Amino acid sequence: MDERRSRPETAQAQPRRGPRGLWLLLFLLAWSSSEAGYAAERLPDPEDDAMAIRSYTNPYFGLACPFAAGWKEGITGPPPSAAGYYVLGAADSKDGISGNLLIAAQDMFFAPQPFDNAMAQIKAARKTMAALAGMRIDRDPTAVSIAGRDFGRLDYSGVGLCRTLLATEIRCHIVGFIVTANDPALLQQAVLSLAHLSLPPEPPAQALGGAEPGANFPVCIKDYATGENLLRRVEPRSAAPYFARICRADHHRRRWRREAHARDQGL
Repeated sequence: MDERRSRPETAQAQPRRGPRGLWLLLFLLAWSSSEAGYAAERLPDPEDDAMAIRSYTNPYFGLACPFAAGWKEGITGPPPSAAGYYVLGAADSKDGISGNLLIAAQDMFFAPQPFDNAMAQIKAARKTMAALAGMRIDRDPTAVSIAGRDFGRLDYSGVGLCRTLLATEIRCHIVGFIVTANDPALLQQAVLSLAHLSLPPEPPAQALGGAEPGANFPVCIKDYATGENLLRRVEPRSAAPYFARICRADHHRRRWRREAHARDQGL
């Protein structure tokens, strides 16, 4: 007898797809689509950048910075500070110790010491450096043009290092390029390489917060993100220190006195 025919054939029940299951499926599809759309509409961020082997790019600032010949990507900087200071990127000389390029940005709305423009910050840096023992000002604050954009420049040296500070304003941030080297020729090489910067066009003379034509940047207006203008609020990341030890000095003093009294009594 055929064993296969000796077993009773059982019909498997097929579940019916009712209207409730269909509506649940449509809901899940709509929810996943909304989440994907939200992710695609992520707001621009100054930290949206990319470091290649021999260059640095930042779409937020419309910035592209090729490194000097032989220079390479440096170490990654810390997260943004509570005062809106960003370490955007860094590059090191070929040997990794003789020279360094630091690219940083300061939000002009949240700076502890606000400046009206980049040249004002350059002049403040000159005053600070001149007051430090062992530091020498090699070039007073000067207005220069790089890639069709206005910069402030300051050269100073001391403790065996030469430095050049260049700063400009982009999207209500003061974007700075700080070049440091232990050899003036190496410093000059890195500074000359900044002539190949790619930057958004210079906006016309106007008050702080104006739009920058040609760069497709939104207008920045101080204190605008309040009330009905606020669309979504994002809490900032916590900045160190995350906790601090509280020393109860009075408690320790009392304990020290008790121990000293016990020693005097011979206990």
